[in-house]
Amino acid sequence: IQILEESNEPEEFLENTKLEMYNDQVFCFTPKGNLIILPKGANAVDFSYAVHSEVGNAAVGAKINNKKRLITTEIKNGDQVEILTSQNSFPDPKWIDTCITGKAKSAIRRFIRIRETKEFLQLGTALLQKEYRQQNKRMHATSLGKVINEYGLSDLDELLIEIGKGN
Repeated sequence: IQILEESNEPEEFLENTKLEMYNDQVFCFTPKGNLIILPKGANAVDFSYAVHSEVGNAAVGAKINNKKRLITTEIKNGDQVEILTSQNSFPDPKWIDTCITGKAKSAIRRFIRIRETKEFLQLGTALLQKEYRQQNKRMHATSLGKVINEYGLSDLDELLIEIGKGN
């Protein structure tokens, strides 16, 4: 109402109203000029996951307006953001505390959960094989099947993951 009373022309009112309506969002661009809309306070981690979860998972840094910046740098309206990636990279669990979009947080948690599961599977396999070697016994599907059923597990992988976790 204040803007309406103070503005002399309809265009001025419209422009001021638009700015007020979108003050909780940040409009930024990819290097190819694609528009990405993020909540205010979003950083390059949020941007990377808005582009694609694989980009976010491989992110190591960012170029904001052609200047190298940390991946946790906050994005401002009109910024051009390029995500720097590496094939050997993976999300830092600390990013969950710095990013603000649900998409980024859930993608990071999913990546960490999948990675931990793989590690527990490998560890469980190694531990079980070592135990069988120390007992001078060979693994048999029937004996492992009994253990899987006894503990109410669904398959061998779940057994190995539980062994890897120490459960």
